[in-house]
Amino acid sequence: MELEVSLKIHQEDVLSSFTEKFQFKSQEETILALIQNSLAHDKREDIFGEDNMQCSSGCFNAEPCVKLHVKPEIFNELLEIFASYVSEDYDSDAERISKTIRCMIEYYDQHQNEMKNVS
Repeated sequence: MELEVSLKIHQEDVLSSFTEKFQFKSQEETILALIQNSLAHDKREDIFGEDNMQCSSGCFNAEPCVKLHVKPEIFNELLEIFASYVSEDYDSDAERISKTIRCMIEYYDQHQNEMKNVS
């Protein structure tokens, strides 16, 4: 499935930094690695817990910036995470998944020591 991921400027900068630092070929590849790592490790509460899923500001002003291709099962799992942890309402599945991915980026920005496990 294809979707456009909406990010805030700060998250675009973090994503660009991760892409360069860990030598991913693209921002899409970086996001897919973050998704894989987030889903593979038992860190859902750490990554998506109440403090992390609350919008700090600008969530509804995030701009589409990365096209992402995900398998349907990953798409559905990301929507499931959103439904489990977010109380705000978003207009589309792309916006819901973008919110979930923004939380992953924010988590790994704050926990860069765990980035070594992302590949």
